[in-house]
Amino acid sequence: MRLSAVDKIAYRISTPKTGENGFAYGIGGMGEGLPPGDWRASTEKLGQRIIDGIELEGQLVTQTSVDRPSPVARYERWYSDELKLTWLAVSSGPGWKHTARIHVMDRQEPDALLFAIPRDYAIHDLKLPGAQEP
Repeated sequence: MRLSAVDKIAYRISTPKTGENGFAYGIGGMGEGLPPGDWRASTEKLGQRIIDGIELEGQLVTQTSVDRPSPVARYERWYSDELKLTWLAVSSGPGWKHTARIHVMDRQEPDALLFAIPRDYAIHDLKLPGAQEP
């Protein structure tokens, strides 16, 4: 959701449905775009790992180019089924590498007012491709 204080509009965004382990369909991945080519992907389960006391399940997706064998892209993801979120993601490809990681986790219930749309705001629903209705 995005709030526009000037216009007093709340933009509510419907996100695409999620697949296995919370992967979102229809949303671009982390990292740079891959060069044009005939890319093939393989998926490998990495097993379980504990980071910061959180039990995580790992998955590695490797993409290789059929027509140009040297470029390879890897997407490593460590997911917490308990928390329903990705704790660590590492993405690398030809000439780039990106890492996203949760460093601070507060398990207390947040104040509900943080997620409330102010009463005097109009609501505009926006829908991403593949999203379900709000």
